[in-house]
Amino acid sequence: MDTSTIFSVQGGLLVISTAMLLVNWRMNPEVAEARLWVISLSLMLISALIFGVVSVQAIESRPGFWLFAIVANTLFATGFIVIYSGARSLSNRKPLSLNIILAVAALVCGAMIVGQHFATDSEIGRAGVSSAALGIINLATAWVLLAGPDRIIAPKALLAVLTALAGTVLSLRTGMLYLNSLGWQISEDLSRNIPYYVLTLVIPGATISFILLSVHRLQDNLRHMANNDHLTGILNRRAFHERVVPVIANARRSGIQVAVAMFDLDFFKHINDNFGHAVGDAVLKKFVDVARASLRSGDVFARYGGDEFIAVLLVNDITAAETMANRLRGAFAAAGLDIGDTRVQSTVSIGLTMLSACDDDLEAAAKRADKALYEAKKNSRNRCMVSLKDDVQVEESATKTARA
Repeated sequence: MDTSTIFSVQGGLLVISTAMLLVNWRMNPEVAEARLWVISLSLMLISALIFGVVSVQAIESRPGFWLFAIVANTLFATGFIVIYSGARSLSNRKPLSLNIILAVAALVCGAMIVGQHFATDSEIGRAGVSSAALGIINLATAWVLLAGPDRIIAPKALLAVLTALAGTVLSLRTGMLYLNSLGWQISEDLSRNIPYYVLTLVIPGATISFILLSVHRLQDNLRHMANNDHLTGILNRRAFHERVVPVIANARRSGIQVAVAMFDLDFFKHINDNFGHAVGDAVLKKFVDVARASLRSGDVFARYGGDEFIAVLLVNDITAAETMANRLRGAFAAAGLDIGDTRVQSTVSIGLTMLSACDDDLEAAAKRADKALYEAKKNSRNRCMVSLKDDVQVEESATKTARA
């Protein structure tokens, strides 16, 4: 297959891939990486068109050809730099700024110009630098995709494999071009065309992988919206009841005690009325931050509605549950919230109970905890009350903050 045919096929695949990504971007505008992917393939498409025109017009032997080649290679490299930036975003890392992208592209361009004018064979010098740069960028992209903090899923793994393949082949091409400059007779098909074949396969494969990854991310977003409170980010009431079923079952099998705590912010309506709902929302978020810092990873915490929250605590006994609840209560009372020159103080009342062996599910325990919470609100607030039986036998856990 001659060079012009390779660029024609590559250009056609880039047109199809770009069109697919444009549709994906329009359908999923909240996926920020889709925009970067469209930009990257658009740059590669322009590069392929330049190479195609150069090949068809047979101007490779003309004096100004090197300028066309460097511009096209720089655009192609910039496309892969943008893909690297998108890969960082996919892996929950900060994407590259425009200034950094342009600086790296300028560095690649400058290196190609140096290779063009100072290498023994100008084409080998330019192509060697270009292949080395593309190889490094693709290998870096694969590493970012695999080394990210989030879990590896099939589309992401496939994308990493494809970019690693492209990076490896392009790096090998650099070595082959260097050996040719030393007098080795490595065939043009191996040193020049095969890397283009690989890129021709990698680009549509990577596009499909990215679209699948976008669909997966969209599903994750929808799942998060369905299961989490939009203001605080913690579980909502429906998701809480789903989450605690296996947690309680595992705790019972392991002989671990389960406590249920109900929380209600004191005088929350007063805060909303006097400072506005924006401050009220900030107080809710502050409470969630304090609760997350006080609770353990195995505990399940959720917003139950309005200014009410609920938690399932895995503890040794009721004393440990009281200690944890009072630690949270004291931390929230001390936290406060600065609004301009005004400091907004808030407290929380807590109702606490233990899940007994006769409780078939959480409902009975939640009712006891709610009953204890009612008693805490009735008894001056800012305290934790414990109810261990279905009748109204409520034990007060002093207003002091327990230390643990």
